[in-house]
Amino acid sequence: MFGAVWRRVSVSPGWVLAVVALVFAATGGAYAADGGGRSPAAAKTLVAKKTSVRGSGVASASAASKKKKKAVLRGPRGPRGLRGATGAAGPQGPAGPQGPAGAAGAKGETGSAGASGSDGVAGASGRSVVVHDGAARCAEGGITVEVEGSGEAHEVCNGESAEGGGFAPTLPKGSSETGVWSSEIENENARVESNELLSISFPVRLASPVAEGHAVFVTKEEQANKSGTGYAHCEGSVEEPKAKEGYLCVYQGHTEIEGGANPTVVYGVVGITRPGETPKFDTFTTGTAGAVLLLHYEEEEGNELEHEMTGSWAVTGA
Repeated sequence: MFGAVWRRVSVSPGWVLAVVALVFAATGGAYAADGGGRSPAAAKTLVAKKTSVRGSGVASASAASKKKKKAVLRGPRGPRGLRGATGAAGPQGPAGPQGPAGAAGAKGETGSAGASGSDGVAGASGRSVVVHDGAARCAEGGITVEVEGSGEAHEVCNGESAEGGGFAPTLPKGSSETGVWSSEIENENARVESNELLSISFPVRLASPVAEGHAVFVTKEEQANKSGTGYAHCEGSVEEPKAKEGYLCVYQGHTEIEGGANPTVVYGVVGITRPGETPKFDTFTTGTAGAVLLLHYEEEEGNELEHEMTGSWAVTGA
């Protein structure tokens, strides 16, 4: 059938071009619509991507342009503004824990004396004591005393008369009496050795002098060790002097040598004699009223130093 049509229709060049143009127009439009053979969805995605890429490029270029404009337009930093007004005080916070006690402060100065107080109220008048001679119930006589207005009488009797004026004429056997002594030596001429005499008195006389060798000097070392020749008969100390019956015990107490301890120094009591005799070394006895102590100081080299010694003593009657 088409062959008959083609034979009847005369084809001119213009008509051919018109047909080609019509076909191209139809097929080209379809190609553009579906993205060159892609599905409509794929074509839309491709178009969106191209638009996004083109848009981001434009945005990036715009941002870069703005940054460049800002960098170019920024000026120097302006002066600091004025300080703003102080804000209102905030609410008080909770109390913190109690801190540790502080160290004691220094003692303050003594305050001035206070004003004198007012006089107190006068006390009631005291009552006199009435004394009456005689006491009915006292064999040796006496007196009767009574507080005025009390109505209560009290008898005071006389005591028995003492023989010998109230004191024993001599220290009774086995009874003791004690005392203290002190010595100071000033070695002004820097002598190598020096002596000093000092006396002790017995408040109550002895019935007889202490026998030779029964007057003893007890050193501090013997007191501390509770031993030695002297300590055998003098078992006391400078604080509590004691003596056996018939002995005089002289105890060494505080001893000071100016300049400190010196091992070459000899210092102590080297003799005890009767008051009526010449003091001698290695003599140890007493009189009935007291004794004289001979203290000796000695060193290898003379020094102008002061030396002092104190002590106590005890004697017991025989």
